Amino acid sequence: MQKRNNDSDKQALIDLIDRAQSGGRTDDISRLRYEILYYLPCVEGIDTPDPKLEKDSRGWSCHATARMLCPRELHDEYDSDPAKFCQEVRNGQRKIDHDDWPTLAYSETEYDPENLDSGLLKSAFLLRCWLCLFKGPSSARANGHGTTRKGGHRIVAQTYNITRVDEYSLCYTVLLARFLLNSIHDWSANDGVFIGTAFWANLMALFDDKKWRDDTLTWWNEQAFGIKRPGIRTSAATISRDGPSTVSKLQEQRAARRRLQRQSSAASAT
Repeated sequence: MQKRNNDSDKQALIDLIDRAQSGGRTDDISRLRYEILYYLPCVEGIDTPDPKLEKDSRGWSCHATARMLCPRELHDEYDSDPAKFCQEVRNGQRKIDHDDWPTLAYSETEYDPENLDSGLLKSAFLLRCWLCLFKGPSSARANGHGTTRKGGHRIVAQTYNITRVDEYSLCYTVLLARFLLNSIHDWSANDGVFIGTAFWANLMALFDDKKWRDDTLTWWNEQAFGIKRPGIRTSAATISRDGPSTVSKLQEQRAARRRLQRQSSAASAT
C-alpha cells in the first residue's frame, strides 16, 4: 500500500491552521462558533445547550458538547452517568487524548467496535459543520440544498472554487469542530493532553486505505454536492485507557484484513 506524503500532509496542516489563526477568527471560526450548537444530536437525558452558550461553558462543563468529545467506545459509559464522567475529566482522573476517535467523528447510527472503519467520518454532525464552513449556514440547515445568499460575502466554496470534498477540508472540519466544542477560548489545536498535530496525523493515516478513502469521499461528495467522486504528553489521570486505543485497534483490524487477503491470494495461486 502506498504511503502518504508526510511532508505534504504537514504543510497542509500548517496552511489550514494559518487560515484558522488569521482569517478564521472572523471567517471559519466565527461562522461556525454558534451554528455548531444547532447541529448537536438530540439525545434522551442530555439537555440541549443554549444556542448562545459561550466557549468557556462548553467542553466538559456541558453534557451535550462533552458527549461529542467523549471517545466513541466509551459512549455507553458516558451516557450512563454524564455528570460523573465529566467530573472525572475535569478533575484530571480521566485522560482524553488524540489517540481515541471521539463521538463527533462517527455516524450516530453506524458503529461497530469489531470494524472501527464503519461509520467513521460519516457523521451527520460533521457534514453540517462542513456545509456551514464551505457552503454557508443556510446550506447546512437545508442539508446541502440551501441557496447562496445574495449580497454580502461569497461563500468559501465559491471564493476558492471548491467543487468537491477532499481529505484536507474534511480533516480541517473535524479539527475545527473539536475546538469549537471544547472550552478553550482562543484558537488552539491542543486541548490538555489532546495534541492537534498528533490527531491530524491519525486522521490523515485513515486515508492510506484506498478503499476506505474512496468510499468515504464518495459518501461526502454525494451528500455535499450530489455527485460521485472516487475520490506523547504525560498526564495525572488515574482512570487509564482500558486496553489499546481505538486508533491502534483500527490499524490492527486493517492489517488483519490485508493478511487475510494475501493468504487468500496465495491459496488461489497454488
